[in-house]
Amino acid sequence: MAANDISTAEDLQSFISQQRSLISRTELKPFTRRTDSHGLIYLAIHFAGLGATGWLIYLSLGNWWLLVPAMFVHGVVLNQLFAPLHEVIHG
Repeated sequence: MAANDISTAEDLQSFISQQRSLISRTELKPFTRRTDSHGLIYLAIHFAGLGATGWLIYLSLGNWWLLVPAMFVHGVVLNQLFAPLHEVIHG
């Protein structure tokens, strides 16, 4: 059963039991452990990416042929920050 085939509560229960049969909660637990250190590392990487691409924009001011690619790269970095934000909102 695929996730998009769920139309009733019984289908949902069946899907959940299938998923749980693939890997038990005890096997999954080490991979879902939350730590502040992982979050701080990701935060540092995000700030470094924003800082580096922001610095590229600063260096390319006055040269539109360099500014446009620098702004594009900075936009891509900013866009990639949405995924972790979205997951944090879900808790």
